[in-house]
Amino acid sequence: MSGKAIERRRKAGYGQGEGANYKPYLRVCDVPSCGTGGVINSIKDGHDAHSLSQGEVKSFLCYEWSDQVIAIREQYPLDLEDMRRIAASLGFKHPKDTGGGDIVMTTDFMLSVKRGDEDAVPVARTFKYVVDLCGARVFEKLEIERVYYEERGIDWGIVTDADLPPALVQIADWTHDCRDIGTLSPLSLEEVKRATQYLSSKVSKSPTVVLAHICSKADLDLALPESSSLKVVRFLVANKFWEIDVSLPLDTSQPMSIRPKHFELAGA
Repeated sequence: MSGKAIERRRKAGYGQGEGANYKPYLRVCDVPSCGTGGVINSIKDGHDAHSLSQGEVKSFLCYEWSDQVIAIREQYPLDLEDMRRIAASLGFKHPKDTGGGDIVMTTDFMLSVKRGDEDAVPVARTFKYVVDLCGARVFEKLEIERVYYEERGIDWGIVTDADLPPALVQIADWTHDCRDIGTLSPLSLEEVKRATQYLSSKVSKSPTVVLAHICSKADLDLALPESSSLKVVRFLVANKFWEIDVSLPLDTSQPMSIRPKHFELAGA
């Protein structure tokens, strides 16, 4: 990428901003991904997050689920001059595009992590598939990135597909689109409250329940459109109003243990 092209991206705000105003340096449309990437609206801050592979999508969902991660900036750009300097000091070639120009390297995820009463700290994570880690050139690029963050005193690490908990990924994916109560439309707030009370009462009375069964009964008993109660369940799990074991896959047709917490819906 030419210096002028890089400057144009900088002026356009790519790789800059905070919260809902953050614009990732790379977007799905900028990089060939064989259709495995995607754009997901972040429940943390409302920005459209661009993941360039299915592994990045799954990583993003796990970070969205975590209460310790308070902000996610994906495709985060690294300072080009510093990366050139580090590459030269290591005796490595700086990554280039097909036209021979130096590319702006990016970190897959720059997280803001808050643990307990401590201030939030930046944590950088790069996703790689295990099968891609054996190449010498991959090692060189990762080492450049590692040194970059070591100089800045920022926690950096590699996350692989083997590190992602399959059950948590499945649960986070299943519930993600129902985190906001507005997504339960056309149900009214009163209908959501009635469904919540009905469902919470049922799961409180039994050590295990089959969600498909109690949700079907709730729809009938409360005169709700088909599958409405199951959508309310997704909302309750997404917001952790119901506690479940995220080390186990969530199968609505199988018995599972659920622990409802005491809470009040907004507007109640």
